[in-house]
Amino acid sequence: MNFESTIEFEGFDKVLLKALGLKPHYVKFSVLMDKRSDSKLPAVAGIGFDKEKETFIFYRNDEGFNKLSVAERVAVIEHEFLHVMLGHLTTRVSDYTDDEQKEEHVLLNIAMDAAINDFLPDLPNWTVSSKLIQKWVDEANLKICVEAKKEWEYYFLILKQIQQKTGGKGSFSGVQGIDKHDWDSMSEADRQKMEAEVKGALEKLKNSQQWGNIPGEIGLVIDKLLKSVIPWQKELRLFGQNCKSSEKSYTRMRTNRRNPGIWPGQRCEDKANVIVWVDSSGSVPDNLIKKFFNEVAGMAKFANVWIGVHDYNIKTVEKFKKASSYTVLGRGGTSFDECFRFVKDRSFRKQWGKFADGFSGIIMLTDGEAADPKIEDLKIKVLWVLPQNHSAPTKIGKEIFLNERN
Repeated sequence: MNFESTIEFEGFDKVLLKALGLKPHYVKFSVLMDKRSDSKLPAVAGIGFDKEKETFIFYRNDEGFNKLSVAERVAVIEHEFLHVMLGHLTTRVSDYTDDEQKEEHVLLNIAMDAAINDFLPDLPNWTVSSKLIQKWVDEANLKICVEAKKEWEYYFLILKQIQQKTGGKGSFSGVQGIDKHDWDSMSEADRQKMEAEVKGALEKLKNSQQWGNIPGEIGLVIDKLLKSVIPWQKELRLFGQNCKSSEKSYTRMRTNRRNPGIWPGQRCEDKANVIVWVDSSGSVPDNLIKKFFNEVAGMAKFANVWIGVHDYNIKTVEKFKKASSYTVLGRGGTSFDECFRFVKDRSFRKQWGKFADGFSGIIMLTDGEAADPKIEDLKIKVLWVLPQNHSAPTKIGKEIFLNERN
């Protein structure tokens, strides 16, 4: 479409309205941003955060913005919306590096811009793109073929390699930013709140007819963002709390209302009975298993937790003690059939010892690489805890993904 013929050279507001008319799937994200003019902005546009209003800010320098062609201005607006959609505004350099040096922050910003700009052919030709990163790779004499339309993590790792190859003196020549990123000052509470709002807008977009207008590569990134809405540690704790069921016990300290003095009274306690199955086939890294057990230790404070280790068959089952007391046995093939039979079949369970009469939750720590388990009439909650880029072998239950960075 020829933007020059559909939009006159007018102020920012009219260009924005026309851009949203041409691509209405951005409307849900435009409402999350306050639009402001800033003559001191050292770039054409920028994204920030207003702590008092708890909203994102879309800055633009009208002098620089209005010097662009209409098509370029529309592309700049789209560029900022994509920063919001792809979760860039709630990602900080400290999440992915050991420090927050200025150089690391610059690399992160360049990588995020590159992940967006290949989708926007109408941007000025001096902006960051995969082609420009390829130029830097060649200048550093690295044997890397830079691919287009990839996620920012891909470009960030390449930029780090350039930096390491040049002894930290890599010059990223020819780079000019169209925007200024200024959201690292967000508090953790603000970050979680805005992340939830963005993901809510993404959910609505995915369930609308406008989803068909989203490029396939961007759609895949959005799908990944929506798979894990909150940190896996918190998801694990919530699962344990939601598995609570009423557990009755008898005590002489309470009076039996029907037969006082004859029968002991009852005490009801809400406590979950959760069994955690650990796949020992070898594909879940030991460092993730250690982090996982640390979280299970927290769950054990409000739930009865049993730990079962299995590969193709069950190896051990015991009451959870402490995170540091577990070693992984087996390392054979993987099957989940006995794990679910253990939960459902009381007679099968007896050979392993004495357990709760009924489990209220099952947690499967695994890479998911096994046949679909034979699960029928299962009435308890199931949580699959998986490494990144893996999936559960069945649609029964919920998936969460372990992240090596947190």
